[in-house]
Amino acid sequence: MIELVVIGAVGLGVACIALGSMMYRIVPPMQAHLVVTASGRWVVSPDEKIASDNRKTYFAIPCWVPFFGRSVRVMDMTIKEIIVQQETYEKGQARYNVKSSTKYRINDVKRAAETFSDEEELESQLQEVINSSVRAVTVKYDVVEARALKSKMSEEITREMTDDLEKWGLELVTFQLVDFQDTEKSSIISDISKRREVEIESTTREQNAEKIKQARLKEAEADETGRRREIERDQKIGEQEQKKAQFIAEQEREAEIKRYAVLEVQTVRQAEIDKSKALIKSNQEREVEEIQKQRKQLEGQGDRLKAEEKAKGEAAPIREKGLAEAEAKEKLQAALNKFKDEAIRALVAEKIVAMQTEVGVATAKALEKADVKIFAGGKGTEAGFDLGALIESARVSNVETSESILNRIGRPNDLGFKA
Repeated sequence: MIELVVIGAVGLGVACIALGSMMYRIVPPMQAHLVVTASGRWVVSPDEKIASDNRKTYFAIPCWVPFFGRSVRVMDMTIKEIIVQQETYEKGQARYNVKSSTKYRINDVKRAAETFSDEEELESQLQEVINSSVRAVTVKYDVVEARALKSKMSEEITREMTDDLEKWGLELVTFQLVDFQDTEKSSIISDISKRREVEIESTTREQNAEKIKQARLKEAEADETGRRREIERDQKIGEQEQKKAQFIAEQEREAEIKRYAVLEVQTVRQAEIDKSKALIKSNQEREVEEIQKQRKQLEGQGDRLKAEEKAKGEAAPIREKGLAEAEAKEKLQAALNKFKDEAIRALVAEKIVAMQTEVGVATAKALEKADVKIFAGGKGTEAGFDLGALIESARVSNVETSESILNRIGRPNDLGFKA
């Protein structure tokens, strides 16, 4: 029995779980579910702005379940569009057709659920609102203005419709007037189009003619401007070429001046160098000449001094001998001064004898080489020899020998003392 109870409880639990999983609902992103119970109603949606108490899930319990049953209405939250083509009137009461586009979406689920039961009912109600709003605005403008001010009219129609849609729980996303067309009984749009086309064509021709004229004028102005610019360009080029040539000539002139200046400096410098060279050479030649002159003077002085020294050297022995003889004579004279007359005469005689001996020896030596011819004798009755005739008759072959003989004969008593 207990086992049966347990089995039954388990089966009931499994059935409850299976039933719960079947009734558990997760609302898709672009939907909103209005859940209605005996105690109230709430909106379940992933959009927190729409969901009641931030509910995103719920259990869809069938409405036949007592006390727990629920009624659910699914609302599409996507943006929808309705295209309406209607007949309307312009400011002058002329009829024409208007085509419009209205885009909307639900923003208040509870209010929208109270306003319409399905999409067909909603579109029917919206079409009436659109027709009335469009007529309310189009009667303010004629067709030409309406076609020119279509965007402005669309904004006015949007303001006319916004309040009505908000009362229905709807949000008007955009409204736009798409096109204007003729009705079956009116050709106002075509007539305006044709007139406009003619006007446009005429205006276009005028504009084209004006444009052609302006183009020709601009072309002429452009040609004139181009020619003027070419002339100015040629003038500028000529001026530039002239300035360039003048600059080049100036540069060449300055370069030539600098070259002549450098050449002048080089010439002057070269002249100074040549002058310095000539002066140096002249000074060198003068110095060389002076040196040579001094050298010659020194050489002359040297030769003279050399000759003097040579003469002094050669005369030194003779001078010394003479000095020695003079000194000896002076000493002899001094000694003689101390002797008496008898002693002096004895010494003189002795000196004469020595001298005569010397003369005789020299004469003998001279006569050995001399060709002597002596004629001795006297004149008449005179006895002895005539010495002068003897000397006169002497012939010698050597001059020095002759002078020596004559000197000795002529000065037999010369002792060599000074006066």
